[in-house]
Amino acid sequence: QLRKEADQAKTCLAAEIAGKAASVAQVAHEKEVATGLKKALAEAQHHSAQASSESTLLASKIKDLETKLQDVESEASERAQELSRAAGEESESAELRRQLKQAVEEQLQALEKAKVWQQHLQAAQGQIADLTSELEALRKSKE
Repeated sequence: QLRKEADQAKTCLAAEIAGKAASVAQVAHEKEVATGLKKALAEAQHHSAQASSESTLLASKIKDLETKLQDVESEASERAQELSRAAGEESESAELRRQLKQAVEEQLQALEKAKVWQQHLQAAQGQIADLTSELEALRKSKE
């Protein structure tokens, strides 16, 4: 009887030891899993920190590029205004050239008319001189 109870106790004890060994093995496995998860978390945090750093750097670069873009747009706007002003001045200059050409043509026409009138005046003066001579001749012949 005692032997049987001892064997049962040994079997129970062996089962308990096996259960505890299985528990220890499970705890060891869980520790390995936890260590792996901690390592994965650390890597993820490292990648997250890198991404955050890169994101901050990219945000800074984007801000710099936006500033440069605004400067370029401002310069382009100023240049467009200058070109518009220059085009206006060119247009005004072309109008002044047209007006000057027209004035020169009108002056030449006036000069031609003056020459014609001068010829008429000279002809009229010649006729007046002829008539004056005839008048003098008639007066003298009357006397």
